[in-house]
Amino acid sequence: MADLEAIDPGRTVLMVLDMHRDVVADDGASKDSGAPEHAAKQNVVENIKGLIAAARQSGTPVLHIHHRKGKGARPHGGMSRMFRGLRDAEGFDAGTRGMEVMPGLEPKDGDLVIEKERASAFAGTETDIVLRAMAIDTLILTGAWTNFSVESTAAGHGHGLPRDRGQRRHILDQRRMA
Repeated sequence: MADLEAIDPGRTVLMVLDMHRDVVADDGASKDSGAPEHAAKQNVVENIKGLIAAARQSGTPVLHIHHRKGKGARPHGGMSRMFRGLRDAEGFDAGTRGMEVMPGLEPKDGDLVIEKERASAFAGTETDIVLRAMAIDTLILTGAWTNFSVESTAAGHGHGLPRDRGQRRHILDQRRMA
């Protein structure tokens, strides 16, 4: 188990993934996926509110990562069936209500926000360069889909594993936060 006392808030970031309406709200694009019910059962929003408050209090930067629909994607080019489905379906469009962050989790001054089009926060985004510029060596990851976006981000999915970049990762599993 990780020695949580050894975490340096100045070299750590709390990454909050996919906590916007289209993912976890009962009126969002994922409303029929079971995600809103699962998030409610796991008390995800309230748990993450507590994590964000603790991060801010300790001086740990907060990085919000939001999944949005891909732009300029060709119908069959380099995109998995799932992401083609997201591209073609309703929701996940920039600037819409579905992309609003869940109440209480809104970014504040000093927080960072990055949009992604794939499962991993590193795939095709500026996440890596932002973390390097901040000299971050510890990632604390949480969000709506632990077994999807959170784990994909922890693994790096072909974009250099965080541990290959000298970064430690801590995944906060909502089932164990009650």
